[in-house]
Amino acid sequence: MNYNPCITIDVSQGKSHIQGFIGYNNKNRKPDNITQPKVMKHSKQSFNKIIELISIIKSKTNMIPLVIFEYTGIYHKTLEKFLRQNDIPYHIVAPLRAAKSRQNDIRSVKTDKRDCLSLARMFYDIKNESLGKFDIESDEYESMKQLNRFYENIKLRQQELKVNFREHLAVIYPNYKITDSNPNGAFKHVYSNESLGFLKEFPHPELVVNKTVEEIEEKLIKYLGKIHSKYSLSMASKLLDYCKDLVSGCSVNQPLVSNMQFYISQIELYEIQLNDTLDKLITLAKNTSLYDLLLTIPCVKENLASRFVAEIGDINRFNSYKAIISFVGNDPKIYQSGDDLGLHKKITKKGNKHLRTLIYLIVQQMTKAKNIDSSIKTFYKKKTQQGLPKLAALIACSNKLIRIIYYMNKTGCAFI
Repeated sequence: MNYNPCITIDVSQGKSHIQGFIGYNNKNRKPDNITQPKVMKHSKQSFNKIIELISIIKSKTNMIPLVIFEYTGIYHKTLEKFLRQNDIPYHIVAPLRAAKSRQNDIRSVKTDKRDCLSLARMFYDIKNESLGKFDIESDEYESMKQLNRFYENIKLRQQELKVNFREHLAVIYPNYKITDSNPNGAFKHVYSNESLGFLKEFPHPELVVNKTVEEIEEKLIKYLGKIHSKYSLSMASKLLDYCKDLVSGCSVNQPLVSNMQFYISQIELYEIQLNDTLDKLITLAKNTSLYDLLLTIPCVKENLASRFVAEIGDINRFNSYKAIISFVGNDPKIYQSGDDLGLHKKITKKGNKHLRTLIYLIVQQMTKAKNIDSSIKTFYKKKTQQGLPKLAALIACSNKLIRIIYYMNKTGCAFI
């Protein structure tokens, strides 16, 4: 049983609820004559009231209370920085553990005030194991995670822009992409430098048909370089024939044309930002030992390796590979009742979804690689031959890969 004082804070956007507790006997009622703000704004003036409350509790107990709050991902950052700057002892509670504590009541009611009480119960209740260990990442790992989250966000925005761009392109330049069913299209790679350059110079087919092959070639050389003059000449001739046979779905003066130009400029801008962010992330990831080990895994290049390191953080903080599986959210749900053994259920997905996605991508590439054999690919074939669904087999391979990476880091051995 814990008899130490504590201060619990329920953090939310811009403000937080705060409650002080002198000891175990005060866990279910208001603290004994402690004057404190019920709601605290995230400002220096309000945060200083934490110091005042600590002083009051210390005068009554001769002990410095522990400040306890839940990890929110964003909103707790200002509070944490203030506590660190003032050398105030604190503990961050994992969201899953806090949620489990709130659900212990027969009638679970969630309010900001009750959340403070719930955190205090976790601290004092002898039935609970503890507040749980919460590792605070170093600035390097925190920077890598921020870069990766920014990279994913920008990538998502770019994908949305590409969808809008392709909708406009299908109207202005029908059958633009060269495929097996459409060999007479304009370009095989829509987002290549020469393709986007052509669309910027000639946003509508009517601007092409009145040009000569030489004039079109001159525009293409700006994006291909003079070293590709023969290729640009043949491309110019091909593009002229393509546009002459084309029936565009809009006129050159309609907003669709200017809209497509805007989408092209944004796609290129996002691509520059993506490359810059990834370069910064790779530079930081190279300073870790895990990065070089990950590059020995088939199909894992600098992109996936650096992003994996960013999301898993310091892998040495995990005591076993099972802890990583739980951190990822690949641990199975087990709900046993009567004759139902509760086995072979779905995964919990209560973990780092970003890391779970990266591991899934690596496994998917390894199983699809035609000229590369690995233990993961062999394991996947074995599971599918046993009748396991493909998705379940990929999850099983993901957990196997996590186990391999854990022992690679522990032993310093490369992937076999």
